[in-house]
Amino acid sequence: RNQAAVWSGGGGNINLAGASNSYTDVLPSFNFRAHILDQLQARLAYSQAIVRPDISYTQNFESLSVTFSPSGPISLLGGTGGNPGLKPMHAQQYDLSLEYYFSATGNIAFALFHKDLSGYFMAGTMPYTVARNGISYTFNVTSTVNGGKGKVEGFELSYQQFYDSLPGAWGGLGVQANYTKIYNSGGANAAVNIFDPSQVNNSSAANRLPMEGMSNDSFNFTVLYSKYGIDGRLAYNWRSRYLMTSSAANVNQPIWSENFGQLDGSVFYSITDSYKIGVQATNILNTTTVLDVGYTQYKPRYDWIDTDRKVSLIFRAKW
Repeated sequence: RNQAAVWSGGGGNINLAGASNSYTDVLPSFNFRAHILDQLQARLAYSQAIVRPDISYTQNFESLSVTFSPSGPISLLGGTGGNPGLKPMHAQQYDLSLEYYFSATGNIAFALFHKDLSGYFMAGTMPYTVARNGISYTFNVTSTVNGGKGKVEGFELSYQQFYDSLPGAWGGLGVQANYTKIYNSGGANAAVNIFDPSQVNNSSAANRLPMEGMSNDSFNFTVLYSKYGIDGRLAYNWRSRYLMTSSAANVNQPIWSENFGQLDGSVFYSITDSYKIGVQATNILNTTTVLDVGYTQYKPRYDWIDTDRKVSLIFRAKW
């Protein structure tokens, strides 16, 4: 205790040395298209991309703490801080697709995608040595660091067509549909507040949480109509369970959104080329958002959110 008191000198601030950080990234992209048949084409693409860290992660500051055990000796030298040396997150992206155009208004496509990610933003501990009043202490400082490597990959199947060959009013019908499957592994989530130990713990690799906001499965199905001045749309969008946040502010635990599907629709009629009237409806089925709380093995239901239906009458004019 006496030595720590001499080191601290009664408290106060420590002037940090100035920090600078620079990096150069060349981000090439390559796109190739091949007409295999008149109606069939293939696309191949490669690109590199970066995501720069939030400016709050790179502030040049340290907040240090000394913890004593009941018997007197120092038991912990810790702290939190920013990381001016933080680098961007990098992605190597590969895409391959086949597209079959079976009519002037219809096609079906299948796409594969793969992304190699590196330099995730995540909470980590770095040693930081401070010499003061002739005494040196090394603190374990928690800040945002660049993590290891991960990947996101999957496929997408899509279909769209207007059935304009049908007789009469039926010729205005159309359909759009797609399904996406995503696999992700090795990723990490950033702790928004490194001063909150629960956020730091929850975002660590030890908890094996998936990446936030990423559903494994999703699909969209839309029925369209466009004829005789009428434009209609009825769309159902669905996504599987996903991690909303690794640490919610009020419970300090991960929050998950359960499977969710929503039906929306609209109908517009063109009175003239300049005027339209219509009705637009959101969440027609009045679907409830259900949230779960907990880690990967145990996630009881936590909250129910009812956003209600919304119906709008719309008048549009253009000159």
